[in-house]
Amino acid sequence: MGKSWTGIVTQNNFNRGMTMQSTLRIPLALGLMFLCPALGLAIGQTQYVEFAEGPGSFRLAQGGNLAPLYVDDADYTGVVRAAKDLQADMERVTGTYPSLIYNQTALGTETVIIGTIGKNTLIDSLIQTGKLDVTSIKGKWESFVIQVVNSPIPAVEQALVIAGSDKRGTIYGIYDLSEQIGVSPWYW
Repeated sequence: MGKSWTGIVTQNNFNRGMTMQSTLRIPLALGLMFLCPALGLAIGQTQYVEFAEGPGSFRLAQGGNLAPLYVDDADYTGVVRAAKDLQADMERVTGTYPSLIYNQTALGTETVIIGTIGKNTLIDSLIQTGKLDVTSIKGKWESFVIQVVNSPIPAVEQALVIAGSDKRGTIYGIYDLSEQIGVSPWYW
């Protein structure tokens, strides 16, 4: 029996990159969680997962319907593993498993696209066509961008794209979304 949970990713708050400089702050912030658990998750970060739909937002989950997750099986093994962790985290929050898709032809009308620049043909195609803006992370280490893209490919009306500048950047982006939906990075 699935839990009733609606998660909406807002358009205006989450197009950001995580750079090496902010990576160095993670152990301190995570350490503060043990000392000050009332501070909650995403210390110092803007909350971009909301429970009310607005203009330009992406519906991650509503009722028993979850957006499927797409990852290219040619991407790094760690990225595919982190996508599976996001799948499990979404089930922890909603009570329903989203599908994990490895084939572009099986994408739904709304989907989450996960990938690393240079390792995911769909991500690279979105960059080439100007539908995905990665200027804030291109050429940087351990950086990611999370962006809503309308009509990324003909069969998809809207996608939430998690793109990393490298393997760790993509993985950080995936776990950032997990944290935003309410799953502690210390869960495992």
